Amino acid sequence: MKKLDYKLCPHCDSKIYGVKRKDRNSYYYAISCPSCSHKSFDPSVLEKKRSVLNKIRDIYHTKPIGTITLHKSDSKNIYKKIKTEFGWKYEHRVIANTPPGMHTHHLNENTLDNSPNNLVVLTNGMHCSIHNSSYGWSKKFDHCQSCFTTIKKHVALGLCTTCYQKK
Repeated sequence: MKKLDYKLCPHCDSKIYGVKRKDRNSYYYAISCPSCSHKSFDPSVLEKKRSVLNKIRDIYHTKPIGTITLHKSDSKNIYKKIKTEFGWKYEHRVIANTPPGMHTHHLNENTLDNSPNNLVVLTNGMHCSIHNSSYGWSKKFDHCQSCFTTIKKHVALGLCTTCYQKK
């Protein structure tokens, strides 16, 4: 088999010479010649490429409005997301019609139960107080692990504000 000295640019048919690869007995060839590779940054060419890619995405990769998927949040809870005409939204926020800046609370603590009678729209402060009051002093500890108080607020690592600052 004859060794390839060059290949032709797919855009302008000029010669593209290969560079010897160090890891094997073959050559690396650029996708296009240097003069054509600069054209790829031309705004008109980029816009044409984007429009073609968007058409392909619209045909093959989009899911219809109303599609539901499961999403794992930062707090390790699993929520349902629904595709709307404005993008992917949490299903409980759509059902409860939650305005921006407000929170939706699941009364039975089941994040997958999005029935309207299980959802309540709350402010951030009210929502935090509901979740914090159900755990006691903190999720893992009944009192400060250093001074054994429950009067001062829990900060982290099972310590109250004073003991955490001393640490």
